Amino acid sequence: MRVLLISPVAALDPPCGDITYTETLLKYSPAGVEYETYGAAIQRGALVERARRSRLWNEPVLTLIAKTVNVARQKRWMFWEPFRFFDIRPGEYDLIHAHVFSTAFRVRDCPLIISCGAPQRDLYLNYRTHSRQRVNWMERAERGLGRLMGVNCTSYRMPQAERIMVYTEYFRDYLQAGGYMPADRIDVIPIMHQCDAPPITPRKPTRIGFVANDFNAKGGQVLLKAFERVRATVPHAELQVVGSVPLLSADECAAKGIVWVSRVPREKLLSEYMPSFDVFAYPTPHDCFSYVMLEAMASGAAIATSDYVSMPEAVDFGKAGLISPVGDFEALARNIIKLMDSETNYRFRCAARKRFEEHFSCTAVAPRMLKAYEDSMASYREPVHNDRRTPVSSV
Repeated sequence: MRVLLISPVAALDPPCGDITYTETLLKYSPAGVEYETYGAAIQRGALVERARRSRLWNEPVLTLIAKTVNVARQKRWMFWEPFRFFDIRPGEYDLIHAHVFSTAFRVRDCPLIISCGAPQRDLYLNYRTHSRQRVNWMERAERGLGRLMGVNCTSYRMPQAERIMVYTEYFRDYLQAGGYMPADRIDVIPIMHQCDAPPITPRKPTRIGFVANDFNAKGGQVLLKAFERVRATVPHAELQVVGSVPLLSADECAAKGIVWVSRVPREKLLSEYMPSFDVFAYPTPHDCFSYVMLEAMASGAAIATSDYVSMPEAVDFGKAGLISPVGDFEALARNIIKLMDSETNYRFRCAARKRFEEHFSCTAVAPRMLKAYEDSMASYREPVHNDRRTPVSSV
């Protein structure tokens, strides 16, 4: 099965978790699936991205409209992520897997499956901290223009998609409740990761880990307050922060029992730092799901996370990790203290690894993804006139 993967790649797109998603699919592809990235496809001419500056003379109306919309995005009048328009050279692929927010296809001869992690509005409300009123306005603009231009907007209307893959039940329920996609065309397929960590053995817990590029955005300040409470009860506890610029001086860190390390290569994070964490604290206020927490579960750390959206779902609603309300440092501290007990720690470390292996490992996820691909191909009916179901070609 030859699949065009329209998903962020390191050479063309800014750093983000979706690049990890792409790299994982390329390395651990489902059985019988051969991926080609969108960058490689463009380079060899199998894929054409329309409405680019270089195509102004070929398609002036669409290009000028797209550029005008992008100016509105730059001024923050709309969501920031662009509409992207593509043509696929016939006979190249069995399926298209799009993992970007908003796409449209004029020419294609194979089914389209879309994957996405969370509603777009959640990103703006909880991470970019826009007001609800502003997000509602931006959302109306996104939906209206998306419909006018025939764009598949992953949080709303997806007229060209045979199926959509979502990470969580939370997002599935959102799409169903909004009437954006029928239940029988939504597959809950988590992000996946390969586990190479050693077997879990009992040990005396001492180290609490936290990993984030943006310390404050992932709940770092809540964790610092919680750790003060933890140290008062468990004096030998150590907090190791990895991935962000230290916000405390070396003397302050030493006095508080904190080891703060700036960004490290991902390979070193997985092979050296993650396996040393007895507890992984992740009180995030905005993630739909997090690769770093997935990696901690794979490494066998006991998890203490927040109740934001789908975090409870990730830890099987408390069976594979303890949950505290967003922003509640006292509740987080109580959960970490529980996990610093040797017997409890070992039980939750085993539970986290088991949850990972059964729900997030490549062995568990890849066959489910392959079935979604096969179901998309089985239900596909090639549209008349090169997908004139969408009005993109007439813009």
